[in-house]
Amino acid sequence: DVLAQALMEGSLVSLFLSLVCHLFVLVTHLSPRLYIPPIPLLPMATPPPQQQQHQPQQTQLQVQSPPPPEHGHCFVVGTFRVHEHQMRQGTAWIDSLQTTIQRQGGLIQLRSDKPKLWTIIDGKDHNVEPHHLEPAVFDFTTIMLAAFPSTQDLQLWWSSDEVFDVMKQRHVVEKVGIFPLDGLRVGQDLREMKGFGDRYVLLEFFKMLKYQPVQQYVDNYKRFASAALKTIGLNCNLLFAETTSGVLMNEFPLEAACASTWRSHTESQVWLESKDYQQVLKAGRHKYSKCLVVMVPIFEEKLEQMINDKKNPGTLTRLT
Repeated sequence: DVLAQALMEGSLVSLFLSLVCHLFVLVTHLSPRLYIPPIPLLPMATPPPQQQQHQPQQTQLQVQSPPPPEHGHCFVVGTFRVHEHQMRQGTAWIDSLQTTIQRQGGLIQLRSDKPKLWTIIDGKDHNVEPHHLEPAVFDFTTIMLAAFPSTQDLQLWWSSDEVFDVMKQRHVVEKVGIFPLDGLRVGQDLREMKGFGDRYVLLEFFKMLKYQPVQQYVDNYKRFASAALKTIGLNCNLLFAETTSGVLMNEFPLEAACASTWRSHTESQVWLESKDYQQVLKAGRHKYSKCLVVMVPIFEEKLEQMINDKKNPGTLTRLT
């Protein structure tokens, strides 16, 4: 009985377990399956575009640079020594060279062929040699001062066929020096001046013994000249005060020059006797250069006539 009861209980348990299994299978097959839709992948959140901060557009002002300052003309210093026995031919040759300058648009500010009308203020031994052991470095007998609007105009003149043809005949002149210098003013032509305005040119010619002091000299010359109206009460019409910017013909040892125009000897003397000139400019120039300072008349023909008039009281010629 006990065994039968155990078997019965075991069968019941087995039956129960079997029913549970069948029920699970039945529910699994008959009941609708639970559908879990896939979770959609959200697109990656792109960061919002950075809003560019509105910056006011910086408009570049079209600042027009001021026009370049009006520069002076390019001056040309011509120095010539003519044979005494060929004075007529030499003067004619210089006339031909002058004509080429004027045909190329150049101006003739000064032309002087009469050294007897010059007033040598300093360095006479450098113009007229004291003896043969010490030759004069600036022994020229003619001075020409020309002006061109620009360096290019100067080069066009110098490279022209006319100049080439004139230079073929230069043997009638003993020595020639042609030197360009940068100017501070616009040149004037003798043909337009007609005796009015300034009547003399004060010229200083330098052969350097030391470069730096001479350069300082011409720089000081420009500085004192620009202040002359305040310091001495007169305008110093400075044409140039520079070292030579080139050499076209070099038969005189010119390496620096200054030139200013004056109405009279009296006015130029005020400049020459001023404190700045005497204590700064003149004081040391003999130590570092060979210098010739000369006053040359612009209208030498009229000046010569005035000198003759003094000998003949019955006539009178005015410089202006």
